[in-house]
Amino acid sequence: MMTSGFRFYKPCQQLRDYIRYYWIFESNRPTETYTFPIGCPQIIFHKKSALYIPELSTKQDKLTISGQVNFSSHISATDNIEMIVAVFHSYAMSTFLMSPHLYSIIGKYLVMDWRIRN
Repeated sequence: MMTSGFRFYKPCQQLRDYIRYYWIFESNRPTETYTFPIGCPQIIFHKKSALYIPELSTKQDKLTISGQVNFSSHISATDNIEMIVAVFHSYAMSTFLMSPHLYSIIGKYLVMDWRIRN
């Protein structure tokens, strides 16, 4: 039986200049909470149900890139949750993803569709 909870991990030495920490959250029941901005971009992977963000009227996809969000938000999920999040240093995501235009995601979420199309 799965229980609800967070687990936090330090990155390996080679990634510490880029990634502050990782966290994993698992829950087998409906979840609803209020979040606060942490000032760091994140890459969010959902293995099960993704989170709904009513302030943006959107549900995160299996892979979501979160910019340096500057607002609090409510989040919820009606099904089981299993997610892992990589929290980057505020300056590091563009180096990691090799994109000079990541400043455009400040205060936004990007939903990435990685499905293979025929």
